[in-house]
Amino acid sequence: DGRARHRLPLAAELSYLASVESITKGLRMRVLLADDHTLVRAGIRRLLEAQSDIEVVAEAQDGQECLDLTAIHRPDLALVDLAMPGKNGLDVLLDMRR
Repeated sequence: DGRARHRLPLAAELSYLASVESITKGLRMRVLLADDHTLVRAGIRRLLEAQSDIEVVAEAQDGQECLDLTAIHRPDLALVDLAMPGKNGLDVLLDMRR
C-alpha cells in the first residue's frame, strides 16, 4: 500500500515481550503513598494491593514524613498529594529529585 512500516516483525515483538516478562517476573513495584486524608490513602492502598505486582511499602500524612519515608524505604514510585500540610506535594517532589 506504499506506507512505510516501522514495526518489528511479530516474531521479534513476541520475543522481546517474552524477554521483558522473564526479567520482571516475580518483581514487585514498591510504592509510597502520601496524602493527608487517611481514607484516601486507605482506598488507594486497597486498589494497589489488589495488583499482585504492587507493594505499598509506606504511607505518609504530610510532606516531611513523605521525604523521611522515601529515604528509608527507597520506593520505585511515590504517589503524592499536591495539597498537604507543611511541605506541599510539589515541594516534596522537588526535594526527592535532589
